[in-house]
Amino acid sequence: VRDISGKRIGACMRSVYYKSKQTPESNPRDFASRLTAGFGNAIHTWFIAKLQKSKKLSVIGEAPGRVSVDGLTKEISFRLDGLVTHRGELGGVELKTGANYGLQSMCKKGGPHEKDILQILSYFGTNEAITWFGLVYLARDSGFRAEYHIWKEDGKFYLKGLVPAMSAREINHLSFPGIINEWKELEK
Repeated sequence: VRDISGKRIGACMRSVYYKSKQTPESNPRDFASRLTAGFGNAIHTWFIAKLQKSKKLSVIGEAPGRVSVDGLTKEISFRLDGLVTHRGELGGVELKTGANYGLQSMCKKGGPHEKDILQILSYFGTNEAITWFGLVYLARDSGFRAEYHIWKEDGKFYLKGLVPAMSAREINHLSFPGIINEWKELEK
């Protein structure tokens, strides 16, 4: 996807194309990579189970869906890490795991990865009822945590850091229509 300046963000189109065509990987992941992914999956399971025990939240873990969007010939499929109801408002939680060094570096650069923001904007774009999202990063090797909230208000999207603290700012360089335009290009 491209931001308003034309800079590419997220996976390259060729990679997304091959994945959509279910082309076998030319360089399959080795055991160590699969093991690291397994650690991330275990953390996801543990984290959602902890949220589900909350008396303040109602959480549905692993909420998959499919939706048709005008202008696209194929359905969009997705899987939210958690669909959450809090104080009568529908939101979601997305958990990302990584190495301590990389996550701390991300925080020092001023906030979450833009590709992760794009993923959340897609969730907003495919479900009008969602009004907020929690984006949580956990380091697999140290327990380091970063947490950001993204919400929509009057048709605009905002981002605020909770851990580390970061003032609210509008997300105006990325958009769901921009994502759809890239997907249209991919379908061509």
